[in-house]
Amino acid sequence: MNPFSTETLTQHQLTNNCLCFMTPKKEQVKSSMQFLGRIHEVYLEPLSKHFNVDIDKHLELELDEELCADLINKNAEVFLSEGIDTDFEAKESLLNNFDSYKAAYYQLIFEISKKVIFGINLITDKDKEIKNVFISGGFNKNNIFIQFLTTLKEGIVIKISDCKNESALGAALMMKNYL
Repeated sequence: MNPFSTETLTQHQLTNNCLCFMTPKKEQVKSSMQFLGRIHEVYLEPLSKHFNVDIDKHLELELDEELCADLINKNAEVFLSEGIDTDFEAKESLLNNFDSYKAAYYQLIFEISKKVIFGINLITDKDKEIKNVFISGGFNKNNIFIQFLTTLKEGIVIKISDCKNESALGAALMMKNYL
């Protein structure tokens, strides 16, 4: 979400799953919706079964900056399509392209990260730059995801929040100013 955008929502943004919400003072908040946490969730079980590892194996993976750099250089698309993902089902046959759980998981996170950067770029005004990106929820503890984001979009500062129910809290804080 970008509460600092002043440009009008475009047709291109609309067709790429962006919306523009309005505050009670009629100030806009642009949002790019991608449901990437759901995509991550649907691949955890197939990854676990295919490589015969615990479903939470991703939580044990150490950050491998060399592998991150290699995936960025290759810029391959395996799991996710261009544009809006509409089916939230794992394509288990795609896992046959990988020799290890680590390689497959890193590829998935790389593609999710690219989608996040695409979404950030969509809701950023042409003459402005987003410098701070706040991450909440399950991805805020994923060092692989954070590494990809900071490498794919130089100049951003990742800020991590460990607050629960962050969306509800943010909405309540926004409304506090209008009550």
